[in-house]
Amino acid sequence: MSDNLNDERKLAHKNAFEQFIKEQYDKEDSTSLIIDRKKYDLIVSYLAETIEKPDPCKKFHFKKQKFNLQMIDDQTKLYREYKKRNNTTNLPVAVKEDYFEILYDIHSVQRGHIGINKMEHQLSLRYYGIPRFVIVQFIKFCPICNLKHVQTSQPRLNPIRSNDFMSRLQIDLVDMRHRPVNRKGRIYQWIAHVMDHFSKFHIIWALEHKCAEEVSEGVERYVLSYFGLSEIWQSDNGKEFKNTLMVNLLESWDEQVQVESQAEPQPNVQIEQVQVESQAEPSEEPNEQDPVEQNNVIRSIRSKVRSNQEKAARKMEEKHNKKRNKRTLEFAQGDKVSVLIPRIDRGSSDLPRLPGVIGRVNKDFYEIVCQYGILNDCLRACDLEMYHGVINFDCVTIKNKISLREAARKMNKRTQDLKDIEISCDCNGACGDKRCKCLKSNLKCNSHCHLKSTKNCCTNKEN
Repeated sequence: MSDNLNDERKLAHKNAFEQFIKEQYDKEDSTSLIIDRKKYDLIVSYLAETIEKPDPCKKFHFKKQKFNLQMIDDQTKLYREYKKRNNTTNLPVAVKEDYFEILYDIHSVQRGHIGINKMEHQLSLRYYGIPRFVIVQFIKFCPICNLKHVQTSQPRLNPIRSNDFMSRLQIDLVDMRHRPVNRKGRIYQWIAHVMDHFSKFHIIWALEHKCAEEVSEGVERYVLSYFGLSEIWQSDNGKEFKNTLMVNLLESWDEQVQVESQAEPQPNVQIEQVQVESQAEPSEEPNEQDPVEQNNVIRSIRSKVRSNQEKAARKMEEKHNKKRNKRTLEFAQGDKVSVLIPRIDRGSSDLPRLPGVIGRVNKDFYEIVCQYGILNDCLRACDLEMYHGVINFDCVTIKNKISLREAARKMNKRTQDLKDIEISCDCNGACGDKRCKCLKSNLKCNSHCHLKSTKNCCTNKEN
């Protein structure tokens, strides 16, 4: 990393931090916590008794606070003596004009971007007069620390809601190959499971094989022939669902069908266990010949199901937002964010995040504008974090498209691009058999493969 890049980041950090100190110092309630050069010289003149017509109250106050003068390299320095954990310490007083250089030297040069608590401990051994909130804001504005954040944000949860009976069906297959059933000479190894999201009505049947022909035949026999076609047919991206047979079958029943697919089944997104509790006293069964009374009962049941469905959705969202070490964030257009760079797209010494601005919002996806262009792919909140550093570019004038890998290379000032790594493994062992992706492809393991804890035992690496 070049010296010019470090100088640019240091200057941006200094400008943002000194602007905050200026705004904080202008507040009346904070002037007693921050000592500027003028107040520093005033205390020195009172203790050295060089001031004309001194104020007795101020002189008494300064001596009571145990300020004292020390001769260091033939210069008079202001110190303050105070007790901490039964230990008496006499430390030099820091003024606000020197805050940035003191904090930058300890945080960025000597200690390698340590956190708030460690910074406060180091300062308590060296200086007096730097409040904790100043340390917090200094680290908050640090561009390097902003780009090293661990990913803790997660996207907002959108629970699935259904409007009526058979409005949304979800199908999935349950693997029972570990306990096959032999019945009348046929071995059943799979269970097809179809569920109505509104009523939680389940339809299941057994399958011999996980193939499109059997699935399509079972759907037509056990689902469509009894209930007809739902408005939304939801499944994962398995070949047994995403094929011509299934699509033609659904389209033959109704051309208005909407097919939804997910990369992986997400049962936690479904609103489960919606219970209908009747608050009325048990009454006589309604007259089967009275259609008006039957319609009233049906409408009452549907209303209660919808109400309980909303309650379950709210509880699911609250549980999602209370996950440990996770926070649900939603960004708006113009927010400053940092993008998580995949491990395969950066070197071991590169920064793991790329600063940028939200250029456009499309539901749960965000278009990111960085200094080098607009990223090709829109990202979700799980790839973004809030960025508190300085943005030194105009996002309105940037129109060119760029990949995340190319933007990461330019940000870290690499003269050459990373080696194109097509395959990397995540083995936990010695990479000695064909289960290793690299060995199977006749390639050596690289720096992007497996964990550091198993790196030394890998036998498929260059010596």
